[in-house]
Amino acid sequence: MIDLNTKRILDTVNQPSDLKKLSPAQLNVLAGEARAEIISLVAEHGGHLSSNLGVVELTIALCRALDLPRDTLIWDVGHQSYLYKLFTGRREAMRSLRSLNGACGFSSPAESPYDFAVSGHSSTSLSVGIGAVMANELTGAGGRVCCVIGDGALTGGLAMEALDQIGHLKRPMLIVINDNEMSIAKNVGSISTLLSKARSAGRYQRAKDTVEAALDKIPYAGDKVRDAIRFVKDHIKYAVTAGTLFESMGITYLGPVNGHSVADMEELFSRALKMDEPVAVHVLTKKGKGYAPAEAAPQKYHGVGPFDAAAGIGKSGAQTFSSVFGDELCSIAKDNPAVVAVTPSMALGSGLSEFEKKYAFLTWA
Repeated sequence: MIDLNTKRILDTVNQPSDLKKLSPAQLNVLAGEARAEIISLVAEHGGHLSSNLGVVELTIALCRALDLPRDTLIWDVGHQSYLYKLFTGRREAMRSLRSLNGACGFSSPAESPYDFAVSGHSSTSLSVGIGAVMANELTGAGGRVCCVIGDGALTGGLAMEALDQIGHLKRPMLIVINDNEMSIAKNVGSISTLLSKARSAGRYQRAKDTVEAALDKIPYAGDKVRDAIRFVKDHIKYAVTAGTLFESMGITYLGPVNGHSVADMEELFSRALKMDEPVAVHVLTKKGKGYAPAEAAPQKYHGVGPFDAAAGIGKSGAQTFSSVFGDELCSIAKDNPAVVAVTPSMALGSGLSEFEKKYAFLTWA
């Protein structure tokens, strides 16, 4: 065990295997140190804050459950891998995050063997993961493949195509659904609704396990009785859980699990990694976790420039391209009631917040 009084635990982690030596108490301390380091780095250099704060315990649990770098860990959006970079020998490089010759703000194989592929934006991880699985199979390299994909990214066409292929191939693969109910802004749509039902119905797995245990205790039940009970069990599952989507595609669904409990996630990941099939683990996280301003306004702290960590982000007097665009569109709409604005999922990031306040009477959310 590491003496907590000597130095930061974070400074003793030079590779993921170092995390496996830590006690539960030390992991809790490490999570706090990691959040403080991420806030400090982003405050100095700018970058992505809310998403990285939300995956601290998830990153720790994955690094403990996987055998990295023999196993492959793919982040769907590489800008949420700051802590992963800190854990994989890039602690010093991260002090010049997003600077010349410093650490990249996204996953970068040129930077480290722990980064499997460049991942600049969303919905690509599952397709890349299929490639990694097949490459391991063809070369005999072994190793397991894990993809972390957000609930927002899961709605992308590439992700849907990949799920279809994963269910068809039936190769072992761990899919971690990082569900924080947001991408950059609040998520909408049928998949978001499906995951929301699972968040409010965590009793599904307990109900399933109870019914299966009861079935095992019926020594002489006729086939018709067993079939009837299984029929009821399956319909309970399909009525209350996001497993509807995954299991209908041939992918086992586990969860949801608390994304801020290392022990709970590690247990479920270890279980999933032993299965000889594709498994989706549904993890519930909070974007901006541990930093009050980001928890209160995760969209505002999604991607930021340098700021005062103690005071939070103040109002900037500078106009951005998006704000100029939004102001001009409002001016055009003032004289032309036929103008309609369609946002790319988030009104704030596209400069359309004022337009939404003044002219948005209809929504398809």
